[in-house]
Amino acid sequence: MQMVGSYVECERVLIRERPPVGLVAARARGRIGGHRPKLGPQQQAAIVDMVHAGRQSQADAARLFRVHPATVSRLPAAHRQQAAEPRSAADAAQACTHGRRL
Repeated sequence: MQMVGSYVECERVLIRERPPVGLVAARARGRIGGHRPKLGPQQQAAIVDMVHAGRQSQADAARLFRVHPATVSRLPAAHRQQAAEPRSAADAAQACTHGRRL
């Protein structure tokens, strides 16, 4: 029974080692994890503009671009966060030295 336990333990170690090695190899090939975005940057900006200007509701914009309404509802917050981030390394350094975030 100890032989079987040793084999199982060794196999378990191999199972734990494989995913991180595979992820590193994928990143080296230029791949990243997760699903591809359903909407490109221009489409996202168009939806945010439509909804913010009041030309379309979130549900109408979701139907127009054939995505789930939750996808559309997440976009304004993501765009606000991107707008709040510093534009360059110099801006980031300046924000850090002044103790505030741009």
